[in-house]
Order: sequence, then structure tokens, then C-alpha cells
Amino acid sequence: MYLHGIAYLFVFLCHTSLSICTDDIKLSQTDCPGPLAFYEAIGCTPIKNDGNFCAKQYNCDKVKSLPSDKCYVTVDGYAYEIGEPLKEEDANPCDVSCTCSSDMDGKARFQCAVVDCYHGPVKTDCYRKNSPLNCCSGEEECPEDPEDRAVCMVNGRAYKDGEYFSVESDPDLNCVCQPGYEGENVEPFCARPNHPYCSALFKDPYVIRKNCAPVYYSSQPPQTSCSKVYRCQNDMDKVIKSNETTETDEAVCHFGSLVLELGEELNQATNRNSVCERCVCEVPPTLTCQRLPDDECDITRHPSFMNHAQDSITSMINKIPKKWNIHFQTECPGPLAFYKAIGCKPMENDDNCAKQYDCDNVKSLPSHTSHDNKINGTSYDVSESLKDEDNVREIISNSFCSVCHFGSLVLHLGEEINQATDYNSVCVTCVCEVPPTLTCQRLPDEDCDVTGQTNDNLMNRLQNAISTMIEKMTSR
Repeated sequence: MYLHGIAYLFVFLCHTSLSICTDDIKLSQTDCPGPLAFYEAIGCTPIKNDGNFCAKQYNCDKVKSLPSDKCYVTVDGYAYEIGEPLKEEDANPCDVSCTCSSDMDGKARFQCAVVDCYHGPVKTDCYRKNSPLNCCSGEEECPEDPEDRAVCMVNGRAYKDGEYFSVESDPDLNCVCQPGYEGENVEPFCARPNHPYCSALFKDPYVIRKNCAPVYYSSQPPQTSCSKVYRCQNDMDKVIKSNETTETDEAVCHFGSLVLELGEELNQATNRNSVCERCVCEVPPTLTCQRLPDDECDITRHPSFMNHAQDSITSMINKIPKKWNIHFQTECPGPLAFYKAIGCKPMENDDNCAKQYDCDNVKSLPSHTSHDNKINGTSYDVSESLKDEDNVREIISNSFCSVCHFGSLVLHLGEEINQATDYNSVCVTCVCEVPPTLTCQRLPDEDCDVTGQTNDNLMNRLQNAISTMIEKMTSR
């Protein structure tokens, strides 16, 4: 609201005899509130009041009305059928092997190959060549004289060979300083992407359909930054009411099924990712969400999310139709495919879902001395290879009636293992649902930002483990 007023004041003064709108005083997109880059990338249309530079809201009806069984690169672009590969003229450099695919909900989205551009650190006085036409950096350059490295002057600033720069008059261009640049923003120095890099429509259309909100780090301006993290509604989200009133009935934000008026916010810490995250209705229809700086909010101080997880599991179990046969129940909790693969027997309860599994027949198998080992009825001798259909890599150990076992740890129903104990367990939730084995699953991107997890604790654990190992070796 404050930025709206500032923008209106500038425009008002421009139309008065004061005439303060000189070349030194100009409004830009960064002077306006809201997730403007998000709106622009998915093809929403700004709606402005007469004489106001900043948009009061955006019209996103066109992008929201696109059929969910087709993939789109842009709101006005070609409609891809499921199974159809991305056309070359629609692809950006890092869009490799992209195909319109069906997600778990049966909705269409592009899925692409993961591109690993990691090269490691460069040597002293060396650099890597970049190109707006390529996905990854090129070979390492090590000039004998660092002064021989080409320099490009852009908007009064010097850029060195291989460095990216932006063009004020055309911010959509991706440009890289290279030898021979003389101010002409054309290939091979500059290239325009075939679709916006910030667009959720390409790979994450679900955030548009579900009225999710892009989330920005405290250092990112929402007006011009890309967000790859989104906050979507969960059943703990609530609206913090504001005393302010809206200008019109249409000036509201939508977040999942929730409706927020201008100035209203979402409550924080409804899950691990929304801790220290402020979401406010600034420019409808999408919320502006930004993580608070560390000096304003301590991300380690938050309520326990255990009760919420238990309630979600209970709610899911209660919705299971009793008439369904247990052997075909994908809605039942627990690692059922794992139990079935190793030959455990389900023990039904009143809801027709197994409350636990009997794995005695598996754990009683001879370990290495008997010649009567059997898997799925087939006997194997010691050192004999398993058939493909009997190949089980993990054998469950030491199971009891109503608890789960994880190494030497024992967990009761509903208890979880802590996350981020190493790099592989970041954004992985493991809960005791159906004993004796934990149910472990990676959280979706909208629920957990794997890149936002701190590495400090992981590095400290690694250092401690190395120190302990060295102490044991030197004490021998």
C-alpha cells in the first residue's frame, strides 16, 4: 500500500506545475509492489488506475483457464499433447529432452532431463567462458597476462570476458561479454529466451491451478526476481485479518481456497518451510511471499509439526473405503510394496488396512550356512545367485508387534526420524506408520526447498565424524 501511494504521488506531481519529472526522477518496475516478475512470466495482464504508474492488480484469467491436460510454454503458445516432445523453437538452452508428461494427479506438465553443469572452482587468474546460446559454461581460460582478457563497456560499467550483463532497454535479453563486442546486443553476444525463465507455466503449472504463491529470499526483490520455490495451501494456513478495507470487491488475493483482502496476511510456521516467511496480499490475485532476514526471525524457533503429521495420517486412514481388498489398497499407509516384495504377511484391522505386517518368515531364513534357503518357494545354495524375480536387496531385521526399527533405534507409531542428518536425508520425512519398517518419502518441492537447507550442521557432523575417526586411529 505504501509503494502504491509513492507511485501515485510521483505521477500526480508530474501533472502539476511543479514539473519534477526530469530525467533524474523516473519510476521503474522496482518501485511497485507485488510479485511482478511472476505475473509477467505467466502472461497476466496489469490493471492500473487512471494516472497510476503501478498496477493495482493483475488479470490472470487467461492462464488459469488453460486446459490442464495439455502443456504450454507460453499462455498464447502451442498446446502440447501428453507424450509430445518440446519443439526446438520453444526450448531454452537448458531444456534438454523435455516431454509433455502426466503427473501424479493426471495433469500435464513438462518434464526434462536434469543437466549437471558443475565444473568445480577455477584456478587462480583463470575464468570460464560463457555463452547465452549454451546451457553450461565452456572451457577454462587462463590467459598468460590477465590484462589480455577482453572487456565490454555496458551502461557505463565494465564487464570482463565470460561475465553476464543486462541491457536496461531490453531486460529480457541474456548477454555475455565476449571478444568483439561493440555495443550491438545481437548473437552470439546476446540471445532472447524462447520462453521466460521465471515462468511456472512451463514446469510447475500446478502452482497456478492451486493458487500457490512464489516465495522469495530476503535478498530477492519480488518485482524482478525469479522464484523456484512456492508456498501452497495446507490445512493449517489461516488468514490474519486487517483493519483496512479493499478499494473494490475484485481487489482480493487467492491462496488455495482462501481469500485475502488487501493488506491481509497468512499465518507463519504452518509447516517447516513457512517458518520466517511473510505472505501478504499486495497486488492481487497472487500473494507476495518473502522470507524474513535472519536478524529479524530465527528459523530454528518454531512449533512442533508432529501433531499435524499424525492428524494427516489419521485423516487419510479414515477416508479409506472398507470394501477395498487389502492387496490392492494404494491408499493404505506404509511401505506396502516393500513388505509384499520380501514376503511379509498383512494383518488386517477393522478398516481393512493392515495395522502391521508379520515378517517372521523372512527374518527366520538361514543367513549363510544352510542349504535350504528359500525365497518365494525357491531354494538356493550358498553362493548361488538369485533369480531376477527373487532378488531382494534388503532383508528386514528384528521386528516386533507395534514398533518400527531403524538400525538400533525403536520408534512407536507416529514417531519420526529427524531430517537433514546427511545430504541424502534433506527434505526426507521418515515416519513409523505400519511396523516394523519406517515409511520414508521425499517431500515435494512446494513443501520443502532442498536448496534452502543450511549446510552448516551437515558440515559440522562431517567434521566431527572425521575427528572421531582420526582419534580412534591415533589411539591404537
